[in-house]
Amino acid sequence: MRIAFVIASLNSGGAERVIANLANCFVSQKDEIDLILFNDTIYYELDKRVRVHIIKEDKRGIRYILDASCSLRKKLKEIAPEVVVSFLTEINVLSILASMGTPWKLIVSERNNPRVMPRKKYYRWLRTVLYPFCDAFVFQTKQAQEYFCKPIQKRSCIIHNPISKVAVEQAVEGDKKGFEIVSVGRLEPQKNFALLINSFKQFHDKFRDSTLTIYGEGHLREDLENQIQSLSLEGAVTLPGNQKNVIELISDKSVFVLSSDYEGMSNALMEAMAVGLPCISTDCPIGGSAELIQDHINGLLISVGNSEELLQAMTELYEDHKLRNKLGNKAREILATHSPEKISSEWRQWIEKINEGKK
Repeated sequence: MRIAFVIASLNSGGAERVIANLANCFVSQKDEIDLILFNDTIYYELDKRVRVHIIKEDKRGIRYILDASCSLRKKLKEIAPEVVVSFLTEINVLSILASMGTPWKLIVSERNNPRVMPRKKYYRWLRTVLYPFCDAFVFQTKQAQEYFCKPIQKRSCIIHNPISKVAVEQAVEGDKKGFEIVSVGRLEPQKNFALLINSFKQFHDKFRDSTLTIYGEGHLREDLENQIQSLSLEGAVTLPGNQKNVIELISDKSVFVLSSDYEGMSNALMEAMAVGLPCISTDCPIGGSAELIQDHINGLLISVGNSEELLQAMTELYEDHKLRNKLGNKAREILATHSPEKISSEWRQWIEKINEGKK
């Protein structure tokens, strides 16, 4: 089967990693895979058999949408795929416009909270207008699926993210050293690292042997650095930036915290679970954490934006070593339930079903 994946870039985001994994998996199974990007950022390693195409258009509002969709249509006609799979709303809009009246099947996937993303309202309006023209949809969670109208829900399925092979290789048994709290994510408002740092300040005042490391990069770096300084947490809280070997770096830490206000399905959380870290996560929309974590079974769930609950959860894990081990060991079951082979198989079944015209 010839499949074209479309996404803005292959930067270090979660949706990008999923597409890279799928492209590599499918091409290894003898599919013809094309990957269409709108800039040349490629953070994730790709199999050499994946054909990469770069479309560059100046971003100028509505004009960009028209020019980019025309360029995408031209490229897709050259490739002549049987199925096009598009990720993220803004690119999905372009893919729909580029695919109207064409022979290939189009599957689009939402990868974040559709209630607030994308931030540009006209893209959300275009999504409402154009999504009915798609052949099929993939959502990460039940909440995300239920946001859309019934006709779209009927043409959709839910597929979780896969665990990366690197996470599988880094999974370890045994106790973690020290009490080091870790988090991973873009330094952006969505991740609410300010909340995490504030809660950690109260935690660190009580447990002086604790540290917090937040891996990632973003627009809020300066604000977070100022916050760390104002709370006198220099040395206790560090921001090392993006790291390609982040799974290896977090694998021996004590606790992972996801403090986000909203998420699709956090790859960072899944990878932390895979390497056996006890995890604390906000029960954030659009439901990914709640579909991965059973509270006090394989992790801890707390309310969004609740600094006191986060402090209590960190304290509980600090004081209860047996609970940490229990949660970490149970979390590692995600290696089987979300293996790359299992998730790519779910994608293949859905793509083949849509390509065959079955509804």
